[in-house]
Amino acid sequence: MNSFNHYAYGAIGDWMYRVMAGIDTKESGVGYKEIVIKPHLGGNFSNAAADLQTYYGTVVSHWKVENKQLQFETTIPPNTSATIYIPASGVEDVKENGKSLAEVADIKVVGKEGDYVVVNVGSGKYQFSSNVNQLFKEVKLGDYAGKYVTASAQTREIEVSVRNNELVIKGGMVSGTASPIEGKPDVFENGDAKIKFIRDGQGKVSKINIEVMSFLIEGTKE
Repeated sequence: MNSFNHYAYGAIGDWMYRVMAGIDTKESGVGYKEIVIKPHLGGNFSNAAADLQTYYGTVVSHWKVENKQLQFETTIPPNTSATIYIPASGVEDVKENGKSLAEVADIKVVGKEGDYVVVNVGSGKYQFSSNVNQLFKEVKLGDYAGKYVTASAQTREIEVSVRNNELVIKGGMVSGTASPIEGKPDVFENGDAKIKFIRDGQGKVSKINIEVMSFLIEGTKE
């Protein structure tokens, strides 16, 4: 195509700013007066950096992961405030410029929410570090292998196998290798498809849910 002024490119850019780097604004207030920073770690990405120019100044969200340790830098412009979601195993694992969060007077710890430690801050520059070891759990691909029977008209059967240390999905609308989403146990992605395995009370994989385009395919393991 000749034109780069196309919605598809804008959608990718929006996703990178809002999801990958995690820069957003609370809908209840004026744009970027109350900022939300919530980076998402995962896929094959080990780092991301985004600077967004707002009416109040530049919002910065830069993160990188090395040896399961997160370095996360963010800048909040003057006359604004922010709720920051820091990927971390626990509050005690988070440091700001080498100090525990309890030692930094300008940071208010809200609590733990999923795989994030949530804090409220005012304007300024912050350098967070945290241990994200628990977010990178070892994946045993053999747990997912098998055949799953569905009631979907598009895909009657889904076969999951392991080849060359990769998870392979075969079944109608979804075929090919699937990569684990780091920080989300039993959840994989394959192009536009999101694949979630569900375990029973004994911890064994018993079901599969696949979201692809506007379809939800549910299967039960034979």
